[in-house]
Amino acid sequence: MFELFIRKIKKLKKDNSGSAIVLVIVALAMVGVLAMTIMWMSMTNFYMKATDKGNKQGFYSSETVLEQIKAGLEEEASWAASRAYAYILTKDYSADSTADRDYEFKKAYQDYFIERVYDSSDATKNTYSISHLLTFVDSSLGVTAAAPDASTTKIRYLTSTDRKFIHSYSSDLMKLEGLHLEFTEDGRNGDQFYSVIDTDIIIMVPDVSFTQTSVLPDVFEYALIADTQLTDTNSGTGSTVNGNIYAGDNGINLRNKLNVKFPKQVSGKLISKGDVTIGVSNDSIAGVGLSVDESSEGGMTEFWSQGITLGKGAKLTTNKVDTYVADDLTLSGKKAKVEMKGNGDYYGYGSGSWSGESSAIVVNGLGSQVDMKDLVKVMLLGRTYVSIPDPSGGTVIGYDVSGNAIVKSGTIDFAMGESLAVKGEQVAFLVPDECLSYVDKTVSSNAVHMPNPFLKATYPVDTNHEINVNLSSLSAYLDM
Repeated sequence: MFELFIRKIKKLKKDNSGSAIVLVIVALAMVGVLAMTIMWMSMTNFYMKATDKGNKQGFYSSETVLEQIKAGLEEEASWAASRAYAYILTKDYSADSTADRDYEFKKAYQDYFIERVYDSSDATKNTYSISHLLTFVDSSLGVTAAAPDASTTKIRYLTSTDRKFIHSYSSDLMKLEGLHLEFTEDGRNGDQFYSVIDTDIIIMVPDVSFTQTSVLPDVFEYALIADTQLTDTNSGTGSTVNGNIYAGDNGINLRNKLNVKFPKQVSGKLISKGDVTIGVSNDSIAGVGLSVDESSEGGMTEFWSQGITLGKGAKLTTNKVDTYVADDLTLSGKKAKVEMKGNGDYYGYGSGSWSGESSAIVVNGLGSQVDMKDLVKVMLLGRTYVSIPDPSGGTVIGYDVSGNAIVKSGTIDFAMGESLAVKGEQVAFLVPDECLSYVDKTVSSNAVHMPNPFLKATYPVDTNHEINVNLSSLSAYLDM
């Protein structure tokens, strides 16, 4: 019996069938546990990152509210600084020190800023207004000045425990203490992320120094200032002005010689808001003229004018001068002369659609001269015009800033093709006035003289009206 048992045992030792399945099951179980562990860790990490992203997004959204408040306060501070600066400039601090002026600016700046930010219910002005700060915040964010009730799902409000507004004239800063913001942001999956921010806002006083070596305005750089017109009708050898000149709306009217020099300047200025008239058209005035000379320091002088007109025998002389003319340089009188020397420039910069805005050079006087050969640049942007009387009384040439019509009365302008013109070149194309006549048979059969050029609408031609050319008068112009 014992031997039989021993044989069974030995037989079992040799029979190992089915043992591999046990190893496979154990291995699969271990792999499954490992996979589940990895998946759990991945999901946990994903949820952690999603939560962190939501928290950051909620924080940045809540920070947007404070950034908008900050931007609004910066605008208020800029306004207060500009008002304070303007206020200081209007006061007379000539007897005060730089420190006194700096203190007055600091005081005025804080006063202006406080008026915009403080809570009007506090007479001491030591608390700031939450509702005013919320005016800087985008209304779509829905931020309120008080905590909502318990039924509200989205909490968005700005508050402060004491709203303390700290400011002192002896300090370089102001502070809004204890701002408290609670803000919820909606996530993608319906989650809400809640942020709380507690902060103070500090406003620095601008560092502005009123130290200056001179309080003299630019007006003291001018030797002569004429608000309306500069007129020289003195008799004698003429006048000399050393320094800058400004003339107002009616420009400069000369009946004598005027010499303008700039002895101790790098560059000089002669500015005329209106026209510069040198002499009169037909009456000769001995020695009348305008001479604008270079700076003794070698710089270029600037000569600005609306227009320049020279009468009979008048003379304009410049040396090392840049000349800027909005309208025309006109030599209207006989034997007028323009002489520009010294490597300067001439700019006729007017380019409008009528004669008053179109820069040209017009020589109307017999025996007149224009000498610009020494100039570096000559620029004319406009054209010459021929003008006739305007029977309608005026022409709308533009509109002012208020929309009112600007009417040019007296003449109607016809543009010519050139920018530099001699009167003889223009009239050579026109039949003389005395050779033209007009008959209105509805009134009389008598002919009346008419101007040339003329408006067709003013002189219609039909069975009752006719225009005649007197050939016998015209023959007087022919060399026969």
